[in-house]
Amino acid sequence: MHNATIKSLAYGGYGVTHIDSRVCFVPYAVPQDELIVEITSEKKSVTFGRIVEIEKPSPFRKESGCPLFEQCGGCHWLNIDYDEQLKWKLDIVQNALKRIGGIDDPPVKSVTDGITSLAYRTRARFHFTNSPEFVFGFHAPRSREIIDMQNCPLLHDGINDLIPEIKQVLQNIEPLKYNASIELIQNPTTLETLCWLELSGEDTKRCYEIASSLLEINKIDSVDWKDNPADKTAFSIALPDVQAWVPTGSFSQSSFLNNDVLLKTVIESAGEIKNKRVWDIYCGWGNLSLPLAANGAIVTGYDSDANAIETANMSVSDNEIKTARYEKSNDSKLAGRLTKPGNPVDIIMLDPTRTGAKALADAIAKSPAQRIIYISCDPNTLARDLKTMVQSGRKLIKTHVIDMIPNTYHIETVNLIE
Repeated sequence: MHNATIKSLAYGGYGVTHIDSRVCFVPYAVPQDELIVEITSEKKSVTFGRIVEIEKPSPFRKESGCPLFEQCGGCHWLNIDYDEQLKWKLDIVQNALKRIGGIDDPPVKSVTDGITSLAYRTRARFHFTNSPEFVFGFHAPRSREIIDMQNCPLLHDGINDLIPEIKQVLQNIEPLKYNASIELIQNPTTLETLCWLELSGEDTKRCYEIASSLLEINKIDSVDWKDNPADKTAFSIALPDVQAWVPTGSFSQSSFLNNDVLLKTVIESAGEIKNKRVWDIYCGWGNLSLPLAANGAIVTGYDSDANAIETANMSVSDNEIKTARYEKSNDSKLAGRLTKPGNPVDIIMLDPTRTGAKALADAIAKSPAQRIIYISCDPNTLARDLKTMVQSGRKLIKTHVIDMIPNTYHIETVNLIE
């Protein structure tokens, strides 16, 4: 056992201290906590520990208000004062840009206006099994164990209201051989709800049967799955100056409420866009670029997800936008097009997965684009890619830190590079 005082927070959700001259990561610890810590695992230069006793709680520690906190992996910082969370998210981004990106004085700013910190999640993936007994909920931290739940303080009320009915349906179906998952995505204004079902192995033959049972719930508008022969389903949601279709089975932000703040920041970063040629790389269904196209930008979107591309073009058609098109593509194809002489592009936007855009960072930096808007959900891979861009002659103008997923360690940034 070791006495330890938590000095900071780290990306990944840990409190950070030093024990025997080595960094020690402690989950659910709060800066300024004075603790007794037990080491649970060791690596060459770092250790991991668990809280045995809180000798003196931090002034920033608060009650989580959730009976499953620490058992369930749905959040990490629900026990930390919200302003303190924001402070450390800013610090984590600054440190990553300095340490990994080699940027001495990162121009980092926190965007907080309009953020909803509780009951904000309008998309969530639940896991369930009914053999040998029925369990429905999120995974435990760093585990595949399913923690049974009734509701979650981070979920939008409309999704929380559906959980009891979904559980009632699923616990009455015949036993499944494998664990399964169900993703809900909901329009927070209309409460229209789409469901994406994922089964494994021979259980996949039962998708239609289970989908039919779920559709008996009045508040679920559609149930889809990967190999469903029917057309994929979508609902319409209001983005700035445009109605966009949101499909099942493709990526969407976890919160359509906080998505408004993200879009406002992207639009401001783009500046004057009328008649500007914009490439939206990893465009998905057009969340970031459809509002630009609706205001006169000439948009070309690229993504490897054929369903998302089809949906984006459906939004273009329904809104009678004449200056946008979306195409299926991949990194290898785009790398060549980005550096092609005479490439007609003024602004490049990219919103990759948390693995970043390592394959395209150099090509994007060397493109003729006057502005690059990099939306990232991982400060470490962002810093790696920005280092490549800066080494190729680009300059980071501003990094906006947006708390899209409050009470977790996840961090969204909008970065303007010229």
